[in-house]
Amino acid sequence: MISNGLAPIVKLYVNKNGEFMSGMIYSIKQVGEGGPIIDTENSVVKEIINLTASGVPESEILINPNG
Repeated sequence: MISNGLAPIVKLYVNKNGEFMSGMIYSIKQVGEGGPIIDTENSVVKEIINLTASGVPESEILINPNG
């Protein structure tokens, strides 16, 4: 398996009943031996948008290209 060093950090807001209200996806990358850094190209967010559109086209969740 080849790893591209990309990962999301997801921050979710839910109401007191546990229902989704809003959220934010942060694109993170790790290059080489260094620690993780913010991916300013938002590669993870773009991939999640594409996967959601192709895999769950009826989803009512809107994902902004900025996360």
